[in-house]
Amino acid sequence: MNMQEVRLALRAYREDRGSYPSSLEGLAGYLEVQAECPATGAPYVYKATGAGYEISCPNPGEHGVETLKASDTSVPSREGQASPGGANGG
Repeated sequence: MNMQEVRLALRAYREDRGSYPSSLEGLAGYLEVQAECPATGAPYVYKATGAGYEISCPNPGEHGVETLKASDTSVPSREGQASPGGANGG
């Protein structure tokens, strides 16, 4: 499962119902698997924002970046490079 698949499911949900769901659990029937980070299995962080939404990975360091996010207006993007040793690895 990746963010792009979640974005497509969110788009289909909005086309059917006129707005985005209040949580990713609302996508039941639109996704065949859980909306989660493929590296860790942790659920994506989802926030409805007025007429849009934001999705972010809960563990971007597992992908070697500081942030990994997408929205209704932007494709998944990676920002920054994660520190290899955490707070002491910088």
